[in-house]
Amino acid sequence: MTATTNRRMYCNGRTRSRALWTVAVVGLLMLPLHASPVRAADDDLSTMIEKAKTAADHEAIAAQYEKQAAEAKKEAETHRKMEKSYSVSAAGGVKGTATALPQHCAALAKHYDALAQEYTTLAAAHRDMAKTAK
Repeated sequence: MTATTNRRMYCNGRTRSRALWTVAVVGLLMLPLHASPVRAADDDLSTMIEKAKTAADHEAIAAQYEKQAAEAKKEAETHRKMEKSYSVSAAGGVKGTATALPQHCAALAKHYDALAQEYTTLAAAHRDMAKTAK
């Protein structure tokens, strides 16, 4: 093999490897967004809200929102950890990788933090409704 052929094989292999890695990471990140238990929980919560009349009903809804807030906070923390990992390249611990993955994780962490705040606000609203319910 010539040096040019060898270099082409390395670049193609590296490019192919990077593409496969990117597809795998994006696929893994999308799993939580399409998981059926989350959708089932949303359907149950929707039914609970539709039928809520008593203080106990609103307290149960508030508890569900608090659970969702805790899950969102956990997810945000996971993405913050991933952002740090992506910010340091595997080769020698040099900062500043050439990928957009750190920014992606930072954006997701921010999203999940905001989501947790929204769930906390909804829980508080249902706790207030519980105080005024029969």
